[in-house]
Amino acid sequence: MVSIKIFVSDEGFGHIVRQRAIVIELLKKIPDAKIIFQTEKHLEEAKKLLGERVEYVKQFHNIVTIKNEDGSLNVEKTYEIIKDYPNASKRLIEKEFKKFDYDFVISDFVPEVFYLSKKLDVKNCGVAHFTWDWFFSRLYPYDKNLLNTFSEYLDGMDEIFFPPLTPDENLERFSEKKREIPFIVRDDIKRIKRKRQEEHDKFKILIIDSGTGALANTIKRNLEILRKMKDMEFYLPPMFNSIDDNIHIIPRIEDVPIFISQSDLIIARAGFNTATEAIVSRVPMLLIEEKNNPEIEENIKKIYRLGLCGKLTLEMFINNFKNSLEKFLNEEYDIIRKNILKFKFKTNGAEIIAKEIKKRIGSS
Repeated sequence: MVSIKIFVSDEGFGHIVRQRAIVIELLKKIPDAKIIFQTEKHLEEAKKLLGERVEYVKQFHNIVTIKNEDGSLNVEKTYEIIKDYPNASKRLIEKEFKKFDYDFVISDFVPEVFYLSKKLDVKNCGVAHFTWDWFFSRLYPYDKNLLNTFSEYLDGMDEIFFPPLTPDENLERFSEKKREIPFIVRDDIKRIKRKRQEEHDKFKILIIDSGTGALANTIKRNLEILRKMKDMEFYLPPMFNSIDDNIHIIPRIEDVPIFISQSDLIIARAGFNTATEAIVSRVPMLLIEEKNNPEIEENIKKIYRLGLCGKLTLEMFINNFKNSLEKFLNEEYDIIRKNILKFKFKTNGAEIIAKEIKKRIGSS
């Protein structure tokens, strides 16, 4: 029996969604594979999405960011955690070393995995739309010990699969190991083709918090404003309570992609998974900037250049949401909708990864 272990970052929810797609393709191509899935923060959500065919291990993977109350990234408090990464990662490596006996490992995106793979001659691949060395080099360029630790670990990487929207710096740095692939999406979602907005009874807007809960406080403060906008229907994640008949709550966080495809507009922090689902479902986006977050800045930059989203500063979301939304709908929405309906893309990224893994395991 072939054993494949997947190590998943604890930061955000999108890693689990894309690994679910990869697991489904792997089991099609290697039906008897033993698949082990390891993470901590979103392990219960992973179990719901991946099911009983996968084994699970609860383990924190040393990287997390801290948010301020307004949803921005707290650079100082995050550093209090991440500055110990070189030491914490050594402890994780020591723990994993004793049982690192697999035919193949996937990292999405846990850098220690590559170091272990190289030491123990285990084949590996990374899946990511950015790497942690890129991310933290923009926040803490002065911490050479931290950045050198990332570099040492990433030297052990065999291959990395980059979907669309990956930062150009990552594509350049890993030019010899990269493989650019199409989007990775869930295949269990029926993405309906939306009618033109004027044919609806009401304009449907989905407001999405991030996998880290970064926007929860600001969304709560805006609930009273949403309640008064009776000509629109708003859909919110399950951590909120409805306060009026034009505000609806999504039952489960894993159902968010389904509601994306049924919406006229997505308002969200520019997380990669959210953006992917919106693009694939051809739904315009109004993306909220996150101060101090290199990933969000890069995602918005790339999506905006493609003409698929509008931009909303965190300050405008907090202090002037109604006027900002109305201005966007009057001046930008129709243009973005036309662009996204014409945008060309493929969604077979998970299949490509699974084929490559099967090929590499077969050449053992």
